[in-house]
Amino acid sequence: MEEFGVGKTVSILPLSVYAFALGLGPVLGGPISETLGRLPVYLGSTLLGSFFTIGVGFSRSFPTLCILRFLAGFCFAPSLAVAAGTVNEVFRPEKRAVPATVCILTPFLGPGLG
Repeated sequence: MEEFGVGKTVSILPLSVYAFALGLGPVLGGPISETLGRLPVYLGSTLLGSFFTIGVGFSRSFPTLCILRFLAGFCFAPSLAVAAGTVNEVFRPEKRAVPATVCILTPFLGPGLG
């Protein structure tokens, strides 16, 4: 709030657009994983999302911060959609609860706790 000179309500916007983008990303990433496979989606989306997250750390304006947070969430989101299939293939049904919970909560808890 102090660094960018925004109010309390507006300061929540980067987290909100990140969560919104997490909902949009699988729309593109899911079909790509069906045609190219899961590994390219994991590698490509993680690499792009990491670059956008690094950009967030170096951003000097609030609009840049919001845009980069959106792009980071959009790029990291396909891993959420693909992770469900991966967990289903790797773990037996009686052992899936904890890995599935960790895969789903990690992207939300990181920014929320940070």
